[in-house]
Amino acid sequence: MMVAIGWISIAACSSDSASNGDSGSSLDVASLADGGTTTDAAMTDAGTTDARTTDASPTDASTTDASTTDASTTDASSTDGGSACEVVTVVNNGLAVGLTSAYDMPAKTAEALSYSTCGQKLTFSASKNPADTVVKLSPTGGATQLFGIWASDTSGHQTSAETYALIQTQTGPACAPVAIAYSGLVVDVSHGPVELPAAVIDAGSSTRAGCPGASSPLKLSIGISGGTLANSISLSDKSSATTLVTLEVSDGVNSTRVETYVLVQANVTPKTPGACAPAPVAMNGLAVGLPPSGAAGIPVRSFERGSVDRCSAGGLVRAMRRAGDTTPVDFSADTIKVSCKDSGTQIIEYHIRDNNSATTYVESYALVQGCP
Repeated sequence: MMVAIGWISIAACSSDSASNGDSGSSLDVASLADGGTTTDAAMTDAGTTDARTTDASPTDASTTDASTTDASTTDASSTDGGSACEVVTVVNNGLAVGLTSAYDMPAKTAEALSYSTCGQKLTFSASKNPADTVVKLSPTGGATQLFGIWASDTSGHQTSAETYALIQTQTGPACAPVAIAYSGLVVDVSHGPVELPAAVIDAGSSTRAGCPGASSPLKLSIGISGGTLANSISLSDKSSATTLVTLEVSDGVNSTRVETYVLVQANVTPKTPGACAPAPVAMNGLAVGLPPSGAAGIPVRSFERGSVDRCSAGGLVRAMRRAGDTTPVDFSADTIKVSCKDSGTQIIEYHIRDNNSATTYVESYALVQGCP
């Protein structure tokens, strides 16, 4: 099964920010049909704010493994990029942002799991200047606003990747919180329905400083677009292949909504009816900025977005391989290697295995940037 992808093809980041597209307030994913190739819509993964809650756990009895790493100061020590210290920038390929007024978004919000090959801590900025720590988003800046993210280590090494925000302008007070969602997740439902909590789709929504409700934890709600909002949604083989979802964030005074989507796949035929297996939940697309050596490893966990241990077997492990590769999946490898020869879009498989050796996978993609 070929993953449906939507992206804006960007080479290396060459400016602090840019904008493209007409202004608008709703997400256009009509052409993200299953099996598609390229469209105007977007993909993602990002950091989260500290203040967000839901008032109930998902109703599904299965457990969610949402142990994504806070990568704001990533100290991974992969050496796939060569012997010299280098920085590999990995960002979400697109965010969906609902706002009522201009917003300074922390650059870290777009970061996925960047790293230094020497294990140095990283900081993130919207330009080569590490002090430029915010991305300026505006309701009047266009429906698609491009921006670069620079990752810098403590020795001054930098690389960048370019991504974008799909702006959905909402009517409401300027003090309303900002709703930020991953612009595209992908889930496999081969072995039964999967419950997705609102927090899984949230990509760093935020209150506004100095506003009523700014000190309150954000309450997150989610629903199939046009339907009732709740703490979670259930997806199954009856769901649309491209399921539009709405995320609402409330600070107790004001609320804001943003629309995004989930690609629903069924890639595995169960060996026996009712067979149990984990359900992978992953980012539908990351952008990777290669270092000067022109080669790097993409961390497997950078795609993780709350995979579900449906069998309560425990011990979920992850792996990636290129789509079409028939070699056995290597669950011991924590990266997948890419280089300048891979520049552009690379379709990958993201596999999950539990302690019972049950496996499932989804297809996603990496947009490799940074080469001449």
